Amino acid sequence: MKTDYRLIVVLAVNAILYVFLSQVNGLLAPLALHLSIPVVYLVFSALYLKMSHACAVAVLSGLTIDAALPVAFGCHSLLFVLAYALIISIRLRLRRENAYHVTFLSLGANFFIFAGLTLLTGFQGAPMGSSLLRLLIDLIFSQLVLAVVAASVVAAQRRILQIFQIDIASELQTL
Repeated sequence: MKTDYRLIVVLAVNAILYVFLSQVNGLLAPLALHLSIPVVYLVFSALYLKMSHACAVAVLSGLTIDAALPVAFGCHSLLFVLAYALIISIRLRLRRENAYHVTFLSLGANFFIFAGLTLLTGFQGAPMGSSLLRLLIDLIFSQLVLAVVAASVVAAQRRILQIFQIDIASELQTL
């Protein structure tokens, strides 16, 4: 029996992405910017993995992010599962190899997660005008960065699975 490391590899890549994005946000802090692109943990698994694996990645990645942030535990997991359900509903209509499809899907799902986090966490006591302006600037900045990197992150994750000799083509046939 051959062991399937697909879930472990995708979760490890998500952990590396999380550490990298945390470092980038640390560098952006003096500029009063926050890069919020949690959809990078979700899009690859939602497009290329079976439902059970992708849902597990969404829940575990969300719980991992929640453990390090001052939000209610399970907040990211809930939003990731909802975004995953949204992606699943349109996944069959998309060409996974098309960079534009991946980018537009990522932008839509990221906006959904950003809006959900904003509504779930509130405005944290700041005056409404300055809080909304800050959120809008962060959203625009995050969406611009995501538009540039979304397709390449998914392609890199595909390549990492190929390096570990994990065949995702066979899994795509069972979707």
